[in-house]
Amino acid sequence: MDKNGKRIARYSAEEENTEYAALYWGYDYPYEVGRAAVFEGYKKVLDNLIKQLQADIPTLSAKLK
Repeated sequence: MDKNGKRIARYSAEEENTEYAALYWGYDYPYEVGRAAVFEGYKKVLDNLIKQLQADIPTLSAKLK
């Protein structure tokens, strides 16, 4: 948003996770594997958003002056 509260740009990203796991005695399968997949998905989405922002730096810099 600029100094007047007007939106300059909007960014979005999506990620689809696939989980592979083997059963192991004492391994909390659904919780640990699911949690790892979710965090990996967050990392991929954030990397995608950062790339979008970096590509728009010239446009954003001009509009934020």
